[in-house]
Amino acid sequence: MAISPMKKIALIAPRGLLEPLLEAVQQLEHLQVSAMSPSEAELTDEQPLIQQFDAKHQVPLTNEEALQYLVKRHHRIERAIHQHEAYQPKVSLWHKLTAKQPTVSFDELQQHGAQFDEYKVVDRTNKLTKRLQRIQEKIEDIKLEQEALRKWRNLEITPKMARDFEVVKLIIGTVPSTQEDPFIKFIKQHDELEHDILFVTDTEYGVLVFLKDLENDDLLLELKAYQFVPFEYEHEILPKVRFEYLQEQQAQLEQERQGIIEELSQAQQLSDALRLQADYVQNLQAREQAKLLTGRTTHLIAIEGWIEEVNVESFVMRVQSEFQDQVVIRQFDVMDEELSKVPIKLNNHPLIEPFEVVTQMFALPKYNELDPTPFLMPFYLTFFGMMVADLGYGIFLALVTWLAMTFFNVSDTMSKNLRLFHLIGWSTAVWGIIYGSFFGFSLPFKLIDMNQDVTTILVLSVIFGFIQLIVAFLLNSYLQYRRKAYIESYVSGLAWVMILIGIALYIVGTVFPQYAIIGSVGKWLAILNAVGIIIASIVDAKSPIGIGIGLYNLYGMSGYVGDLVSYSRLMALGLSGGSIAVAFNMIVAVLPPIARFSIGIVLFVALHALNFALGMLGGYVHGARLMFVEFFGKFYEGGGKPFKPLNVSGKYTKVKTKHHLEGK
Repeated sequence: MAISPMKKIALIAPRGLLEPLLEAVQQLEHLQVSAMSPSEAELTDEQPLIQQFDAKHQVPLTNEEALQYLVKRHHRIERAIHQHEAYQPKVSLWHKLTAKQPTVSFDELQQHGAQFDEYKVVDRTNKLTKRLQRIQEKIEDIKLEQEALRKWRNLEITPKMARDFEVVKLIIGTVPSTQEDPFIKFIKQHDELEHDILFVTDTEYGVLVFLKDLENDDLLLELKAYQFVPFEYEHEILPKVRFEYLQEQQAQLEQERQGIIEELSQAQQLSDALRLQADYVQNLQAREQAKLLTGRTTHLIAIEGWIEEVNVESFVMRVQSEFQDQVVIRQFDVMDEELSKVPIKLNNHPLIEPFEVVTQMFALPKYNELDPTPFLMPFYLTFFGMMVADLGYGIFLALVTWLAMTFFNVSDTMSKNLRLFHLIGWSTAVWGIIYGSFFGFSLPFKLIDMNQDVTTILVLSVIFGFIQLIVAFLLNSYLQYRRKAYIESYVSGLAWVMILIGIALYIVGTVFPQYAIIGSVGKWLAILNAVGIIIASIVDAKSPIGIGIGLYNLYGMSGYVGDLVSYSRLMALGLSGGSIAVAFNMIVAVLPPIARFSIGIVLFVALHALNFALGMLGGYVHGARLMFVEFFGKFYEGGGKPFKPLNVSGKYTKVKTKHHLEGK
């Protein structure tokens, strides 16, 4: 059975054993704790189950506040980790992919969490990074001011000093630099004005303008008309002195900045400790969350949850060996009213298991349903390979995924995806041999020629679709029979199998006159089962209205014809991908010999990489569509919830527990 059988277990113990019992359950990693209803245990609020102490603010926290505190605590640690990583030596992508996680025991993780001065390290990290940010802002401000002062370094007087002149009026500023220089001409035309050019750039002049008549404000207004911009500078020291002061200040800030960066970059040991602490808090948070699901009285606690049937005996033995008679364990079979609540754990052969990814994209089965993965696997594998169909692409995909699985340190989920595409790679290679295609080049051997046998490929696609529809109707018939809906089993399953087979036999007898007898058998097989659907519908409805229901069911044949047409995409995508590959090879072939073996190689790789990516995307999407719509639509509903046991998780470290169930 592909859906792992489940049992419900209840653990009853003294209230003081709640924490060690949850730790034991977490280490065993096979019990999904579920909520107990108030009717199953008397709930009391005399003593809070969840208690945490906020060391930063020196206040005790309980229940929801404590849980929120743990969430924030984990976020603070994660932020500190990222702050350290930003300033530590960068590691290569290869190292990231191949490096293995450090390993610690569960007891070592607990001991570290209890002893590590988390707040001191996190606060120090936050202070250093905030100081770095402020230093960077100051340096940027200094650079902006230096850039503004750089052109005024030769100025021997400040605007503030100029305001104190009594004989002449001095104004300092800039005007746009143009080819006609109207401002300079304007000054030369007035005897009351004298000027001195301090600097010239491509865009502006820096000028000192002396006004002999202190009361002549009209001239000042005319100056502004020439886009004169006064030099804004309120310091008493000269710009040159200010510029040098800013240089010294920037050097000091840079020195302080480098010191902080060096401290953060060399704190690898602290970074490792923070990562370990993050995993500790994450596991603590999972246990505290589980406490909300427990039943409790003044003196007792009860933990209830789901466990795989195969692990029950070992789980009970290990809990009793650790707690002896202090913990009472009760086992329960799944009740009919609980079927919708039972979590789902799929258990398939290693060759089938990767295709659970496709099933989960749609939905997990319910506990009383059938896992469609074993039936999906041969069709999805065949269809994907048929839609890409190139020996070179298939070998490349199989090789890349094998290298990733062999040398890279990947998660379980990623490993399952890699195994899926590894198998798909071999299917693609097999269909490449059948079609005789290797990176768009024609192989000397082929079973089907994509250029000449288009009709054959189309017929083959429809035959594959026909077989999948037959399997879908058989599965639906079986599921309805298992639910004791015998009439529905025939009407929506077995009858359509007979009708479709009858139509197929009739077509064979028509196309091949020598098999006319087969066509006659097929015709009557289809007719009798069509009539059977109407009769069964009348019996089920117990009234003549069943005739209408039966006719409506027969009308569904139009939809099934459309389903068969959908499988023509197997031909279309295979032919289009192969044709594009051939076209790309022709583009490279028309290049001159020198270009063909230089830029042509790069072009060949780039174009085929594009075609490969499009082929993978098309095969993945269209293959999934055929599974979800044409296949699942006939028998599968889904809606199951995944099995999530309370376990020891480690984002940064691999945590080894003392207890491992047999067969894990």
